[in-house]
Parts: sequence; structure tokens; C-alpha cells
Amino acid sequence: MSAVVAIPLSATAQAIYAFGSGVVSAGLTALSGTLYAAYGGLSFLAMALLCVVAFPFAWYGLGGRDGSQPPRT
Repeated sequence: MSAVVAIPLSATAQAIYAFGSGVVSAGLTALSGTLYAAYGGLSFLAMALLCVVAFPFAWYGLGGRDGSQPPRT
């Protein structure tokens, strides 16, 4: 991790990462409730579309164009 974040800031970086993913998860939960209230079962299509968009990031990660990752130390 020291290749991406300085060691003294590593705990702060992990906290920001965890907070950000929690906020996104809470926001998507609220949005899914709103969509379900408005559209019922069709709201599943929005969830499926979000999965299709997220799949390449989960499969290849956020590395370089050739799929490389930052060096690990």
C-alpha cells in the first residue's frame, strides 16, 4: 500500500475508503427503495444494469489499460 499512500496516512486512507463505500451502499439502498415504490418489480432492471456496468471493474480492477496493477512492496 505504501506505493499508493504514504505509511503515516494509511489508516486515514482506509477509513476514507470504508466511509465512501458505506455512503455509496446507503445511497443505493435508498434509491432502490424509491425505485421499487415507483416501478415495482421493474426496478430489478436498474439493479441488473448497475451490475453490468460494475462487472468490468470487478473483473479487471482499476489498473492500467493492460490490466497491470500498482507495484506492491
